This record gives sequence, C-alpha cells and structure tokens, in this order.
Amino acid sequence: MQDIDIAASNFDLILSEVRTYSASIVTEQDTRLKIINRIVKEVLGWHEESIFTEERADTGYVDYLLSIAARPKVVIEAKRKEPGLGLGPFSGGHAYKFSGPVFRSTACQDGLKQVRRYCQDKSVQLGCLTSGTQWVIFLANRVDGRAVDAGFAVVFGTLEDIKTNFSIFWQLLSRQGVHENRYHA
Repeated sequence: MQDIDIAASNFDLILSEVRTYSASIVTEQDTRLKIINRIVKEVLGWHEESIFTEERADTGYVDYLLSIAARPKVVIEAKRKEPGLGLGPFSGGHAYKFSGPVFRSTACQDGLKQVRRYCQDKSVQLGCLTSGTQWVIFLANRVDGRAVDAGFAVVFGTLEDIKTNFSIFWQLLSRQGVHENRYHA
C-alpha cells in the first residue's frame, strides 16, 4: 500500500520533469511512456503484475487494464497529449454531467465511447480516458440500473489540476482507492 504523501511527492517530481521535456511528448506512445506509465505506477501505486497493456477485448485492444487479485478493475484509454481531449478550462477535480457540454468534442466523445466498450467487454466498472495531461474518470459500466449517460465524470483538465486536487485524483484511481471502492462514494 502506498502512502498518499509519498504519492503526492512522486507526482510533483513527475510534473516537474514533464515540464522540462514536454515538447518531446508527441505520439501516444510518448504520452504513455513519459507520463501515464509513471503516474499509474509511481503515483497511483499499481504494481507491474496488476497492469496489463494492449489486452485483447471484443472491440479492440485495451491500453491499460488494472487488476486486483486477478480481477479487472480499471480500464484506461490513452490518447496523444496533443491535441488533447477537447476539454475546455473546467475546474479540475469536479464532476460534470456525462451528457453535458464538457464532453461534446469529437475527440472526447470518441474516446469515451471506446472506454465504455472496453469496460463492457472486460466487465469493468471504472473507466478512464487520458491524454496524459487531461484525465476523465467515470463509471463506464454501471450496475445500479442507471444509464452511463445519466451519470457524471470527474475531470482533471491539466496536470496542475491534479496537483491542486491530488487527494481526489488519488482516491479515485489509486490501487488503494480502487481496492476500497472509493469511486462509488
């Protein structure tokens, strides 16, 4: 189990480093290697044996499938850092209506649909769409009888949003937070 204070320090280090080599993050693979992989492992506390990449799904390949005790728990779909997800300057760490104006860009809509398909294919509830710097976290496969579109998604529009609202980010996606089902609260 990783302490939230250590995780926050690790995030600060990653943020500082990304600022220095941001121009070198061009492709999706750059984004995964230089930002997402590091956040998943060094900040969110997921162990190598719990991280599956390019896992086959009925509708494609899941970029990241995070598991606890061999049970899939989180799907993360990665996109290139630029042009991003088309999210505007919304407050980080806040929940926005999934069917509302925050998620109307084509890039965001396409990515969210992809996450939903993968979550359904893998019987996973928690989904995440990220460009490395922008993160959208939501229940992509609901079991409470509500439609996904009737729910909300938590948005972090920049890495600085994550820094400012680190506790929320960590509780939603950390191995410990997922293990304790904090995203249901």
